[in-house]
Amino acid sequence: MVEYDTNPDIPPKVDVDKREAMFGGFLRFCAWTGLHILVVVGYLTLVFAIGMNWLGALIIMFVAGLAAGWLFKLSNAWTIAMVVQAAIVVLARIFILLFQAAT
Repeated sequence: MVEYDTNPDIPPKVDVDKREAMFGGFLRFCAWTGLHILVVVGYLTLVFAIGMNWLGALIIMFVAGLAAGWLFKLSNAWTIAMVVQAAIVVLARIFILLFQAAT
């Protein structure tokens, strides 16, 4: 990022484009991480603290996650990540129902 010359009187040259790209990547990482945490905690709050039906809470948080991804202008990978998270919840619920039926 910084090119040093042998002359101590000349200040180092900073590549601003690389720094902007690094900061943009950091902001995307923070947005992804923060939104994932909000979606998961929101779902768990709706289901366990409020006592909402799991499917209704899943739909609400799925739509909220998609809207947040759209507002933050995240890529299509965010939409895929939301679909995968919803699929994991549905599969977990199916396994729970199968386990309850077996006992």
